[in-house]
Amino acid sequence: HQCHPGRDITINTVLNYIFPCNYEQYRVQFIFASLPLIFLPLPTVFIFPLCLILYIYYRPVFKERKAWMDPSLTHHKRLSMTTPLHLYPDLATARRGACEPLPSSPNILPLSTLSSWEFRLCHTVEEALRSVTSGSRGSSSPKGWKSITIPYQWSLDPSVSDDHPIYTNKKYFFKRSPPFVPRRNPTGVYRATFDLPHHWKTTTTTSPEKDECVLTFHGVETAFFCFLNGSYVGFSKDSRLSASFAADAPLLQSEGNVLEVVVVKFSDGSYLEDQDHWWFGGIFREVELSRRGYGMDLSDYAVQCDCDGVISVSVALGLGGKDRGRLVRGILYDDVSMDAHGTSISCGKEVWRGEGVLEGGQTNVSFDGRVEDPKLWSAECPHLYTFVVTLCDEDGKVLQVESKRVGFRSVSIDKSNGVLCVNGKKITVCGVNRHEHDPDTGKVISIDSIIRDMKLLKQNNFNTIRTSHYPNTLPFYHLASFYGLYIVSEANIETDGIKPMGKLACDTIGWRNAFVSRITRMVLRDRNETCIIMWSLGNE
Repeated sequence: HQCHPGRDITINTVLNYIFPCNYEQYRVQFIFASLPLIFLPLPTVFIFPLCLILYIYYRPVFKERKAWMDPSLTHHKRLSMTTPLHLYPDLATARRGACEPLPSSPNILPLSTLSSWEFRLCHTVEEALRSVTSGSRGSSSPKGWKSITIPYQWSLDPSVSDDHPIYTNKKYFFKRSPPFVPRRNPTGVYRATFDLPHHWKTTTTTSPEKDECVLTFHGVETAFFCFLNGSYVGFSKDSRLSASFAADAPLLQSEGNVLEVVVVKFSDGSYLEDQDHWWFGGIFREVELSRRGYGMDLSDYAVQCDCDGVISVSVALGLGGKDRGRLVRGILYDDVSMDAHGTSISCGKEVWRGEGVLEGGQTNVSFDGRVEDPKLWSAECPHLYTFVVTLCDEDGKVLQVESKRVGFRSVSIDKSNGVLCVNGKKITVCGVNRHEHDPDTGKVISIDSIIRDMKLLKQNNFNTIRTSHYPNTLPFYHLASFYGLYIVSEANIETDGIKPMGKLACDTIGWRNAFVSRITRMVLRDRNETCIIMWSLGNE
């Protein structure tokens, strides 16, 4: 009954119910299984119309499944989400970087600052992909290309096209037929050339123990393909979370690297991003290339500090089983950042130290400890410490350092009365819903803009922000912890335009991966943020 003509559910969705794993191989059998219906005892005059109806109705099954219209495909070759890593070479750089909203590191190359970015707009995804894969990158200034700076949303540039910003509440901008979107689909092609920093070149492209390089896009609306030097690197959806891809040699060269990004404005992900705000398209957050030197195997970490002074640390190593005797050390410093930009820092004393040793075959290590009488973090008194985790080899040589500003706080709900408590004391949530939006730059949000918003809220006695309705840019959480604002962090999920509401969520086979990945990846990225006191699994 869900396939009745006129309903917005398609035969592809039905097939997702029946064949959850790679249903393409079954589609022919499915159609042939329906053919006996033709030979029911019907008058001959009805056989041809019935065949025609079956062909027209089941025709979507024979369509090639496009990556940007397949909810079960959330990415291809995208690396697993981790807490943000900065690959610091030493302790001093790490302590300084922890206090910066946008930390700098000698092992991270900001590609957003390149002056070589160019852009052209295509009418379809296929046209954009053909322009990249056909090798048309040879000309330095081909017709239709425009010099730009990153971040860049083409809807805000009338010199490029008439694809203006779109505001909707519940209604989708295109015909509602999940997971399909119109073939005429504004698709931007971004291109930049870059060289590796001099101190990278001696190892990244020539050493037998090659370093690992990773391309990271922190925000692209709504799906994108990535190519490096003509080779396909990967594909990703989810506009509001970071996506990282391996970019090792031989893909990467010491000079003359060409990065091309095909950004799709509408995808099946658009059905999950029907928030009540403006629709744009493009790269609206930072792009960076990071280098993981040989031995820098710390791949993820989690740190939790509660109001009793207990600090718990867990660390994951990508190649932890390769060497015996690796040491992971966690240190807590009572550093004080004098301003939001982290330009003035008062280095404090060490208040705690813990460590764990990885034996052969281990890739994870955990340890904990206690700080006596810690200064607690709250909206009223947002005291932060600098946590540093260091990976050392068996000789004690520092291989990699990561850092994070953390606060001692506990969040609980009193079982007797249902009251929300922070550090054992009940709080009154005086909050606002905040979109990432600027009247001039759209979804491109500067650090100064975030600071202005937070100062305005604190001056008017607000203490909580809900990130309606998606994860925000990383500096936002750093600044919320600095100023003392409780955060309700929300996953990038809203399907308000689908009726009945929640219909896609009930399709646990076809759309489950798309829903769940947006939630789990949000938590994996932001679990170390002191300011987050609760999680939201999505909006309407």
